[in-house]
Amino acid sequence: MGGPGQAVRDGLVISWRYLKRVPRIPELWSFAILQSIMFVALFAFVFGGAIPLPDGGSYREFLMPGIFAQTIAFAAAATAIGMAYDLSQGIVDRFRSLPMASSAVLSGRAVSDVIYNAGILVVLMASGFVIG
Repeated sequence: MGGPGQAVRDGLVISWRYLKRVPRIPELWSFAILQSIMFVALFAFVFGGAIPLPDGGSYREFLMPGIFAQTIAFAAAATAIGMAYDLSQGIVDRFRSLPMASSAVLSGRAVSDVIYNAGILVVLMASGFVIG
């Protein structure tokens, strides 16, 4: 095995492997887009009028940062669940038999989930901009 450069390359290969599954499984991206739009609309229109703020402030000023934080928290849980699933299915054992860095699986999963969640945050920003 090489040094840190090889570990980064191995992590990027594993990250590319995880990112390739997004277009192949339409439920992943369609659910992410619909869920993002649904959360923004739900919190803006349904819960927005039910939560009074002191001094007559607007609830929508606090809406998007809260939804961003919620999305990132759920994404962290999804990363942990995905790693546990990979461990239970034996994928990590297959990777261990290859001449690659042992940190590549974890770093590749983390990088791919960050990229995937950045796309979700773009959808959130766009829907928040549309709703106002």
